[in-house]
Order: sequence, then C-alpha cells, then structure tokens
Amino acid sequence: VFSKLAKSQYPNVSIDERTDIRKRQVLNILMSDSQRSYCLALRDLEDETATTENLASWVITELYDLVNARYIGYGIF
Repeated sequence: VFSKLAKSQYPNVSIDERTDIRKRQVLNILMSDSQRSYCLALRDLEDETATTENLASWVITELYDLVNARYIGYGIF
C-alpha cells in the first residue's frame, strides 16, 4: 500500500468523521491515489467532538510520520 502511494504523482489526503460498525464516532485519515483510497489512521473520538483545534495535532503527527517513513518495515519514499 505505502509503496503504491509513494509512487502516486498526486496523492490526496482526506479526513473523515463517521460512525463505525460498533456505533462509535471515529475519525479516519484516508490517502488516495488515482485508483483507490487507503485508511492510514483511525481515532476513536469517544465523547470528543471533532474540531480543528483538538484534532490538528494528531492529524499532523500521523501525516508527518508517513512523510518521514516512520512506518517501520514499509520502506516508503
């Protein structure tokens, strides 16, 4: 998955809040290439409301880890 995304010339990052199959509010970070979307991270919001202020740090950290290839063993970028 990560090698496919690394080769994508124009990747797209989306943040999506939804209810999962267990009726929990979750936040997804999705990354898409020209063919598919992949879930990069998932956060259970529990009683937290998804706002820019309280979730920005988490989103930035997850994307920073991806860009800097900190997903050990995947050899991205």
